[in-house]
Amino acid sequence: VEANDTIKTALQTGIQEGEKLIDEKLANIGTVVNGWSVNTQTGIYGNDYLTRAAIAKLGFGANIPQEALYPTTLTDNQGKPYNGTNKYVIHFDPGQTPPVDGFWSITMYNEEKYFYDNPLNRYSIGKYTDGLKTNEDGSLDIYIQNQSPGADKESNWLPSPADGFYMVLRMYLPTEQVLNGTWTPPPVNLIE
Repeated sequence: VEANDTIKTALQTGIQEGEKLIDEKLANIGTVVNGWSVNTQTGIYGNDYLTRAAIAKLGFGANIPQEALYPTTLTDNQGKPYNGTNKYVIHFDPGQTPPVDGFWSITMYNEEKYFYDNPLNRYSIGKYTDGLKTNEDGSLDIYIQNQSPGADKESNWLPSPADGFYMVLRMYLPTEQVLNGTWTPPPVNLIE
């Protein structure tokens, strides 16, 4: 049975309006802490079908929070979208890297939601990155920029595209500190 033009138009409008609702939910999902959007309700939807649809659009098949959390950051500590013409640093105080029983990493994505091809072939940086160096006081700095921060800091460099990008902090088997919000990701600071 072929639908008439009125039904076709109504269905198309419904799809467009549904996409808008999903995108609005995605833009405001979770709680923003230090520029990271943290959602501890992923995978636990009940009858919240809009959140279920938004998570499916962002990362189909996402784990429940006790398995993994994926805080996402789209803007720096000044609220500006990331751009590879700038340089950024994520500073973890001593003993304050993500508390997990599995592992953690920070993954770089370009504006099209793909990995960024880079000279190091490094798409994420974290707990198991070979050669990651802590500072003398035990703190850890991760450098986010398009060009190398210099040979002495390259071990801690997560290369970014020359234009826009975003990052996801992946935490596998996060501890209760993460789940209850007593540990939060540090801000991504613009290096002046």
